[in-house]
Amino acid sequence: MQLIYLFEELGEMAEAIRKLSGNKKRKRLRVDLEGEMGDVLITLATVANYYGINLNNSVSKTKKKIHQRHVQGL
Repeated sequence: MQLIYLFEELGEMAEAIRKLSGNKKRKRLRVDLEGEMGDVLITLATVANYYGINLNNSVSKTKKKIHQRHVQGL
């Protein structure tokens, strides 16, 4: 069920980005985007906790993988 909430929050974040990317760049829209990103992170953390995933480890592994990919490409 939390995955559905994550998709919902991602959609709301995408909508905030779409609005911010338009011609009307207002401070309120930036605040909306910040709030939506917070919602996405909290929901993602909830999903990770449910499955016993340590997000710090996940981010570290992904950063290492990306770094290796780019260093090998040089």
